[in-house]
Amino acid sequence: MKKSKIARKLISAALSLTFVASFAVSASAKPNSISEAKLPPASSTHDLVVYGGSPAGVIAAVAASRKGLKVVLLSQSPTVGGTISNGLGATDVLVPGNVTGIPLEFFNQVKDAYKNRDAWRVTPKLAEKIFRKMLSAAKVDVWLNVNATKATIVSGKITCLTIQNDSKFCAKQFIDASYPADLLPLTKTKFKLGKEDLFDYGDDKGMDIVIRSRVTLNESLTKEQEESINAIPFMEHPKTFSLSKVKLTDGMPSFTYRFCITNGEKKRAFRLAPEDEKFVPAWKVMIEGFSKKPCVDCEATDAHVVTRFWRIGKVFGNKWDLNSLNSFTNFPIPRSYFSDHSTRAGTNALAARYIESLVAYMQTDPNVNIVEKNALRGFGMCADEFTDNKNVPYEPYVREGRRLVGKYVMLATDEKTNIKKKDSIGIGMYHIDNKLSLSIHYKNRFYRDYTSFQKSKIYEIPYSITVPKTGPTNLLVAVGVSTSPLAYGSIRMEPHYMLIGQATGVAAQLAIKSKKKVSEISVPELQGVLKSWGQKLSH
Repeated sequence: MKKSKIARKLISAALSLTFVASFAVSASAKPNSISEAKLPPASSTHDLVVYGGSPAGVIAAVAASRKGLKVVLLSQSPTVGGTISNGLGATDVLVPGNVTGIPLEFFNQVKDAYKNRDAWRVTPKLAEKIFRKMLSAAKVDVWLNVNATKATIVSGKITCLTIQNDSKFCAKQFIDASYPADLLPLTKTKFKLGKEDLFDYGDDKGMDIVIRSRVTLNESLTKEQEESINAIPFMEHPKTFSLSKVKLTDGMPSFTYRFCITNGEKKRAFRLAPEDEKFVPAWKVMIEGFSKKPCVDCEATDAHVVTRFWRIGKVFGNKWDLNSLNSFTNFPIPRSYFSDHSTRAGTNALAARYIESLVAYMQTDPNVNIVEKNALRGFGMCADEFTDNKNVPYEPYVREGRRLVGKYVMLATDEKTNIKKKDSIGIGMYHIDNKLSLSIHYKNRFYRDYTSFQKSKIYEIPYSITVPKTGPTNLLVAVGVSTSPLAYGSIRMEPHYMLIGQATGVAAQLAIKSKKKVSEISVPELQGVLKSWGQKLSH
């Protein structure tokens, strides 16, 4: 993706959240182009503001525009397409027949581009190109690197969002499609964060939620090793510790980076950053400790490589998706990430650098287990992806952010037994897979919380999880939907977000047309539109 010098500077500046770039979209605009940098107008008015450049945000904007609305999409990063455009190439589609409607259009374009029947894996560059093409065709206005700082609410409705340079985006309807669900606190809409409501719904029965030791290191550690381990980021290092006093409800959502890597010619070698060399003594003993555990699922095929630490999935050609296994590089998100947005750039940069340094170390250090070393042998960062960001994705993979308190709270039981919903907007299916939310080191042991991995059935996703129980009457939520912490472990997949985004885009149009609150629209009419677009509402 070629960008002007100004645009390249803006992408770098996005880390400090101080600049705004625009993506001017028209019927004739090139789908991969970014216009010269300019500030948005002091104020602009639209029918719908979609906040968040995630796949849910893109599909919501396209759906609403197709229904005749004037739509603006505000992305908080230099890209559109969220994690799919930022390294998550091995999309989590277990049942291809569940993907219908506008989301299927995206994946069909992937299939056509690759001339391959496997449409579910896509490289970052192609993903963003297709998302941009869809937005361009729908004539959606798009602004990049936009962060809302204030929401104006009049008579129970959001009227405008103010962004970091004091520009205002005003509209009749709003959709929060951001991964952290940042509009919820701005609009004083009730939400839950992390595991604070873990035991509030009774859906934890049989889930075997515990905190226990992951690994025990050698009894005698050197002072250098202890200091190195105590410096490991995204981990608690308490001076005193009692397993019985750990509160599972203190757990936070997890995040990571999904690097696009390659074993082909167009690669950049992984680098161990000088500032991360202090972790080497810790990595030596930690990797040795973890490597002593039996690796039940380890294997290497033409399509994937699985080790104790990594799941490396082939995407297309020589490009692969580097995913953490055993949560070794899944990190609990610091609370400051949600309370103080100015910390996000630094947190993201630390996570990306730490993961790259760890990979570089595991590739080269003679003490690393040969299986792990062989798995990573020959791989490097894709040199033709994220070319102006040192080949590192612009966005991390935030597995969960704030969760709306909605008209309905979807539970784990809604994904296993109570699967029918009168207000269904689509069907989903993924394992109930909750990542670690607590990571604790005390003396020579590492602890984390565990939840049993359970299978779901194909379940119906209700419209009511997108609608706030209390709060603005013209706000819908497409990513941070209303679920229990356990249920979110299944619904948190990008194809699910996409179908939810499609439904919220149509619902926004129906609310405007009928002059009703989003909670009062005709669900049968919403379902009728979705069905006409090929959306499956039941299995």
